[in-house]
Amino acid sequence: MEYKRQSRHPSDETRARISKSLSGVSKSTEHKQHLSQSLKNYWGNNDNFPADKTQETTIRDIML
Repeated sequence: MEYKRQSRHPSDETRARISKSLSGVSKSTEHKQHLSQSLKNYWGNNDNFPADKTQETTIRDIML
């Protein structure tokens, strides 16, 4: 079985097509409130960030 998606990161062309298709689409007030609350929860939780904030910390280390 062969999968279409080979990685989690879409190409720049795909990202541009998605962006173009979503431009001008508005979100409901309820959806905006849910987004706001989820971001507040994310940024308020210290477990999402490494304890050592040195220059050696990479995006890969944060994502793992």
